[in-house]
Amino acid sequence: MASWAAIFLVTFTSFLCSCAAESPSAYKTIRVVNNCAFPVWPATVGSTNFPAAQMKKVGAGESYSWNVDPFWWGSIWGRTGCVFNSQGIGGCDSGDCAGKLQCTAGSQDQITAITKSEFELLGGIAKPDTYSVTLENGYNLPMSVVPSYAANNVSNSRPCESMECRANANVVCPKDLQEKKKGSVVTACNGHFDGYLPSSPAFKEAFKKACPRAFPFQSSTICPPSTASYTLIFCPRRPSP
Repeated sequence: MASWAAIFLVTFTSFLCSCAAESPSAYKTIRVVNNCAFPVWPATVGSTNFPAAQMKKVGAGESYSWNVDPFWWGSIWGRTGCVFNSQGIGGCDSGDCAGKLQCTAGSQDQITAITKSEFELLGGIAKPDTYSVTLENGYNLPMSVVPSYAANNVSNSRPCESMECRANANVVCPKDLQEKKKGSVVTACNGHFDGYLPSSPAFKEAFKKACPRAFPFQSSTICPPSTASYTLIFCPRRPSP
């Protein structure tokens, strides 16, 4: 009987240690980096923990970070060519939220031609994080999402993959789907998916080849709760690791 009790004690202690090593931190960090040669106005909708108002415009080469709770869910996309007044009313060349600086969760369903990142941080040993770069609403900016691990991560045997789409819309987007500014520069590609079904077979074929690491061509990546932060990059300069 004593031997069984000893075995149980050792097993239970090992379980507690493994949980402690892989338990999520109180908050996780999302960092947004703009490597584009022009400003980007990130749009963020989600459950809670939104970035501060001064982070609505990110100049070329700039970045910002903010903390979210380990159960945060939300979407982030980039807007380009925006002009807003002091009341936050105006518009953007791509990714526009009904002419408003502050986007709402309901507005994103009506927006087409955007490259979007989606996060579902489930914060628990049995519920790992998921995230993706998705073309389900079309495409307007190159984007990547790269995870970083906590220093005490014990999950190196199952690391997460980065997700990305780095396509040049001027080259990849089919001509009949191009949204242009001043008749020349492609600001967005107006294709979308209903689930896995594309609105345009031409959009699917073009971006399946150009962006194999974006949804729906690759499913959302699953990450262990020991993932400490995520970096979203507009216009990533090199392929993500």
